[in-house]
Amino acid sequence: MKKGMGIEFKVGFFIILGILALLLYLFSVGKFGEMGGYEIKVEFNYVGGLDIGSPVRVSGVRVGEVKDIKVLYGVKPTVIVTLKLKPEVKIGKHSRITIRSLGIIGEKYVEIYPSVEEKEIILPGEIVRGIDPLPLERFVNMGEDIIRNLNAVLLSIRKIVGGKDIQRNIKEILENSNNAIVKATDFLKRVNSLSDSIENTNKEIRETIIAIRPEIKRLTGKALSFISEGEKTFSMLNEEIEKIKTPAYETVIETKKFVERLQKEGLIARLMEEKELVDDLKKQ
Repeated sequence: MKKGMGIEFKVGFFIILGILALLLYLFSVGKFGEMGGYEIKVEFNYVGGLDIGSPVRVSGVRVGEVKDIKVLYGVKPTVIVTLKLKPEVKIGKHSRITIRSLGIIGEKYVEIYPSVEEKEIILPGEIVRGIDPLPLERFVNMGEDIIRNLNAVLLSIRKIVGGKDIQRNIKEILENSNNAIVKATDFLKRVNSLSDSIENTNKEIRETIIAIRPEIKRLTGKALSFISEGEKTFSMLNEEIEKIKTPAYETVIETKKFVERLQKEGLIARLMEEKELVDDLKKQ
């Protein structure tokens, strides 16, 4: 009897000791949570099943938890989520705050994406705007709509190509397309052949130009020499003309004066009247 009482006493003692340790742990955790950290509030239109106590992560690292969730009913209901963060955590005002889940149907949590080189930080008690999560139902509905539209398109295509006339027309279109492709291929071959011919012609022209380039240079030199000699000759002719121009001009003037004097004095008429003198001149 005493032996049974001793075992029961030991078991009870360890159970009470475990309960006390659990209470002590819970008390210490609760006391630490109340003493450390600060709170900020985030406004959402939809939280996607987020619960109180859900983790808060910054770049994937847990830095706090969801302290409270309240729904404010107005023209459009909004959800105010209170976040409890560690005191050393600083969140910029332009950081992106949204709700995500671990996996497809895993635990919901708040994810904070810090902004780069942020100078202004969110102060304790401040309310900021969060980014609403995309509901999973919306993905499902979008998938259903896509499948429904795809089925409608397939049915329409089946109706269009189901008739014999349509199939015949499609066959003719394919045959015509094949013929067009063959003709286009032949045309491209001809174009390539013409391009090769043009390239060969250009090559021959270049070779011919290279071959006659020395002769062109020689003829060009002769032409330049001829032009230079012509310029010299023309210059000499100009000089000779200048030399004889003044005496010739003076001779013309003297002749003109002499003729005018003869006319004035009537010498020509006298000479014509002197028949003997004229006959003598003719004989001479």
